[in-house]
Amino acid sequence: MVDVGDAVGRSLIAGGGTFNAVEFVLRLNVVGVGRFAISLYGETRRAISYNHAKKEFDFASKETVIVSNYIEGLKILAHQYDDHHLLMFISDFEKSDAYIEAFGKSVTLAEVRNVPVNRILKSKPDIDKYFGGK
Repeated sequence: MVDVGDAVGRSLIAGGGTFNAVEFVLRLNVVGVGRFAISLYGETRRAISYNHAKKEFDFASKETVIVSNYIEGLKILAHQYDDHHLLMFISDFEKSDAYIEAFGKSVTLAEVRNVPVNRILKSKPDIDKYFGGK
């Protein structure tokens, strides 16, 4: 930027107060300006990538907290409703890929606890919409 300013200043001096394009082109460090532009592009791209990765990390962290709080809440409610046998689906979620069976148990658990039908997450798209907001 200093080099461009210097070239503009010298072209104004050489032109007697008016811009002298020939003097500007002769004084301009084209390689330096090119390197600066490439560096600026790289830094901008890096900053955008960093911000995108940070947003994804923050979202994943929030999702983990939501699921952990949900599981802890279910454990607390298990004592109140005395339905420990239905909470086995928590270990299905945590320790295996049997998520379909575990999901069925969570739907049954919600029905037993008289959760309103419109509030029960009955399918994977329902869960994605609830946690992802899409």
